[in-house]
Amino acid sequence: MDIKNRASAIIIKDGKLLLVKWKNHTHLWTPWWHMESDDVCGLECLKRKLKEEINADVTNFMFFKEYSNKSFYHDHLVRDRVYLVSIEWDLKGGDDMEIVWVSKNQFIDEVYPMIPVLKEEIIMDLIKKGIF
Repeated sequence: MDIKNRASAIIIKDGKLLLVKWKNHTHLWTPWWHMESDDVCGLECLKRKLKEEINADVTNFMFFKEYSNKSFYHDHLVRDRVYLVSIEWDLKGGDDMEIVWVSKNQFIDEVYPMIPVLKEEIIMDLIKKGIF
C-alpha cells in the first residue's frame, strides 16, 4: 500500500481549533498538504500553502507529533507530521474548503463530524497535553 506524506497545522486561537472541510467531503480536518517523497521544503511548503489556501502568514511553528494511519477517504497510508502553528490573522476560506472554528465543548459534544485520527488521536493528545 502506498504511503503519502503530509504536514498538518494545529492552529488554536481563543480556545478554538481551526479546522477545514474540503469540498465534496463531510468530515473536518486540520489544514494539511501532501508532500512529495522527495519534498525537502517541508515546513516551507506548509507555510506557503497556508498562505495560498487560507491567507494565513505563519509567525511561529513547532513540531508536535507524527501520526501514521490509513487514509479515511483513500486507499493508502498517511504519515502525517503535525505542527503547532501561530499565524497572523486574515483568514479566508476558498473555493475548495470551508474554515470552521471548533471549541473544546463542540468537540466533546460531537457537533461536527471529524476524520477519525483527528478525533481519536490528535485532539485527544492536544487535550492531554493541555494545549486544547
